[in-house]
Amino acid sequence: MNQHKKPARILDLLIAISVVIILVGAIFRIYHWPFAAEVKLINMFSLGSLVLFTSIKHYRKRKQSYSDSIGLLIILLIISIQFNKLVEFTKMEGLVYPLFLLSAIWILIVLITMIRKKTLIDFSKGDTMIIVGLSCLIVEVILRYNHLPMGTVFYIAGLLILVIGSVLNYKRNKEDTHNSK
Repeated sequence: MNQHKKPARILDLLIAISVVIILVGAIFRIYHWPFAAEVKLINMFSLGSLVLFTSIKHYRKRKQSYSDSIGLLIILLIISIQFNKLVEFTKMEGLVYPLFLLSAIWILIVLITMIRKKTLIDFSKGDTMIIVGLSCLIVEVILRYNHLPMGTVFYIAGLLILVIGSVLNYKRNKEDTHNSK
């Protein structure tokens, strides 16, 4: 078994489980089901573990680029904003503006590398789904920050797409490990 792919596969599964827990917590909050306080606490631990798992996954990569590092910062900012929503902290300008700036920079870097036709960025289906899910979460932050409707729809859709992307990455890494035997 390829020893490099196994930890990446496990991290993808742990990330998917953490996002599913956050999704279940969001559904509990939306429907005002009982045990919302306990689920909120579990969501906080899940967000913390998500920071840990994504950071470990990022730093385990053999080749890291600027776009990967900016992508990690975007993920960490989104997680911070979601944590602030859970603890109902209202002063989020310090997190929202850097998120917008880093998102714009990341999009520019991706577009420039695509225009220059460098193959530095190689997205699989799972990575593409994760980028779409994170984009939905960024749109959700924009909508909530401007007090516009539909934020919850983008939040749930983004979490679902993130779970699908993590599972696709898990399956891809699992197939790569079985093919390398």
